[in-house]
Amino acid sequence: MTAPLPNSPAWEYYVVAQAARAAVGLLSSEIVGLAAEITDDVVTLHAAVTRLSEDLSDDMDHVCFELDVLLDGRVAIGHTESVGVDRPWPPASWHPIYVAKLEHGDG
Repeated sequence: MTAPLPNSPAWEYYVVAQAARAAVGLLSSEIVGLAAEITDDVVTLHAAVTRLSEDLSDDMDHVCFELDVLLDGRVAIGHTESVGVDRPWPPASWHPIYVAKLEHGDG
């Protein structure tokens, strides 16, 4: 299968699928949500987290590295981590990849 180009209609779906693939086995328990903000030349992975740590940032660096490989370096890739995100999460303009189940009494 040939990967779609960044400006094609299938690009966003392809990026979400590849981001999920890149994250397999690399998400720590502190990550309660992962979403992608996608433009033609930049993909930003946003992580909702329970706490910030150097290990968590390293985990996200690894996910971004894997995603860069899967996307053949076609776009810039970055990440952010946010503690205590508001529900609903993620915002409508982002593509959800993973969102943890709400515990009883949460948001």
